[in-house]
Amino acid sequence: MYATVEAFKSLSEEEFKLLRSIEVGMAKFMYVPVEYLSSFTKWEEERVIKMLKKLHELGLVQRRKGAYIGFILTTRGYDCLALNALVKRGVIGSLSLKPLGVGKESDVYEGLTPSGLRIAVKFHRLGRISFRATRRYRIYVGDRRHISWLYQSRLAAEREYEALKILYDAKVEVPKPISHNRHVVVMDIIEGIPLFEKPRLKEPLNVLIRVLGN
Repeated sequence: MYATVEAFKSLSEEEFKLLRSIEVGMAKFMYVPVEYLSSFTKWEEERVIKMLKKLHELGLVQRRKGAYIGFILTTRGYDCLALNALVKRGVIGSLSLKPLGVGKESDVYEGLTPSGLRIAVKFHRLGRISFRATRRYRIYVGDRRHISWLYQSRLAAEREYEALKILYDAKVEVPKPISHNRHVVVMDIIEGIPLFEKPRLKEPLNVLIRVLGN
């Protein structure tokens, strides 16, 4: 996360615009051509290429050379776009560099809102597991043939946010959903000790009933 945060802080509004242009272009191209980016942003190709060089050096985009030179977003680039939107929205004020947890499909970090409230910031990472497996088992992907792992992560985040809202409104003991953008979900932090770290419970039956009730 350190590299992501440092890259995020170094980006200008124009560079964020170029990242968003690549994101839009990825719906049409496997690798987004420089010509498309120049047309989309209405900037000269020379200017676009210069900015792409910086984004590439920061690890925010991946470049492919072949019949044409094209670019796609990396995980870090997608992270920066989501963080930029959530910061502008007043959801995130700061973010810890050390994760609270790392799983097969997500990373969770602690953060603070601009007013100082503690939050959990979850980054979906579906690209870590088999791409075919995610398409096979996640019904919301459907029969889309051209779909990137970034977009799959975005769909997963949207579904999680919707599910959290339904459960929270139904008084189920889940984190309060605060906001989401792209592949990132922001929620309350739930304080507590994992059961595996607390071997002896005073009233284990009551705890079991409460767990099953949720």
